[in-house]
Amino acid sequence: MVWVLFQNMINAPATTETMARRNARIRKHGKKMHSALVFRLEKRWSPKKLSMARQKNRLIQKKSAALIAKHGLTAIFYGNSKLGPEALAERKGLGKAFARYQKERRALIRSIVSLPQFHSQHYSLWLIGTTGASGQFALIYPHAVSAQNYAIRNLLPKILTPAK
Repeated sequence: MVWVLFQNMINAPATTETMARRNARIRKHGKKMHSALVFRLEKRWSPKKLSMARQKNRLIQKKSAALIAKHGLTAIFYGNSKLGPEALAERKGLGKAFARYQKERRALIRSIVSLPQFHSQHYSLWLIGTTGASGQFALIYPHAVSAQNYAIRNLLPKILTPAK
């Protein structure tokens, strides 16, 4: 079991907090949970199945890129503006076209095939998630468990075959 304190560490100022005080704060305000690596396993994908999935994904990406021109939004996406595409579309009176574009794009993106990250002799594996590892949004106590979590993740490409 580890204690996880969810905290935004991006651009956080340097702290003079001692490790003991930080650990006490994590235990006091953190959430107790199990450290885990979550995998999805399937029977090993054949090279043909991988190739077909990649081909399908490339086709979906091409269709997704073509949606910009289809909905007349090239000026929105390729224009020079500090505004985001949605705000710029609203300003130029293309809000409905942008909404149709987003809906169609979301439907396409949902059909992208998730490719396996690793292969063993008999299985294809996807690393779905991990808990109990320090990062940009969480502090973990005890830190040794977080270090073990990262060590296991770093060993995966050495003990399994990375999917290509």
